[in-house]
Amino acid sequence: MSNTIILERPLSPEPAPAKPFPGIWAALGWVGLFILMQVIVTMLLILPSIDLSQGMDVVMQQMRDPNLVALPTIRALVIANLLLILLFWLYVRKGDRVTQLGLNHWGQHDAKKTLRIAAILIVAALAFNIAWTMLIAPKLEMQKALRDILAAIPQTGLNVSMIMFATVILAPIAEELIFRGMLQKSLSHRLPIWASIGIAAAVFSAMHGDINSAPALMVIGAIFGLLYHLTGSLRVTIVAHLANNLFAMLASNLS
Repeated sequence: MSNTIILERPLSPEPAPAKPFPGIWAALGWVGLFILMQVIVTMLLILPSIDLSQGMDVVMQQMRDPNLVALPTIRALVIANLLLILLFWLYVRKGDRVTQLGLNHWGQHDAKKTLRIAAILIVAALAFNIAWTMLIAPKLEMQKALRDILAAIPQTGLNVSMIMFATVILAPIAEELIFRGMLQKSLSHRLPIWASIGIAAAVFSAMHGDINSAPALMVIGAIFGLLYHLTGSLRVTIVAHLANNLFAMLASNLS
């Protein structure tokens, strides 16, 4: 009787689990790039308007003069955010990153439920905006630097269009991509969802650099974060942010 040797086929190794996207370091890198691009482009456009031959005190005084820096600041906001959005699109085109961020769909629920969630939270954001401005902090000079800049820009058709494009379209898109799409999403892989929403909202608020507006901006950022969590769609949060900024601009002009 011959001995039969049976060779077992080696088991194929289990595929390594995919790393969650985005990672925390990638998210922090995009937050840093967001800040860096705003600063660099703003300085590049403002410096030609400043007389650098004067002393440092005079130079700093010129840089605080809205009549000198207003138009370059808005132009810088347009250029910096356009560049950031372009770079971000090139970054997320790899693999299924667009899908993971929720940039290619309108939510994980049916259309009616998504609209209901979005409507409730958008109304909540707008109501809080009104309540904070008129009732809670009517005497605080909220976003005074931005309002001074906007007031100093000549109200030509081109300038008004550029202001609206910068503040109502580009800024909400860039901020949602970075603070909800990258930062909140990356934190949600490691922290409870309430913590990831809160931290992303706090960073979003801090980036505006206005202490009087910080509480309101943090609450609004948290509302956008909750909307992102409930729908899974970054498209929905971008539209909500657009609506909020449009309302804020219209209300500011009417007042």
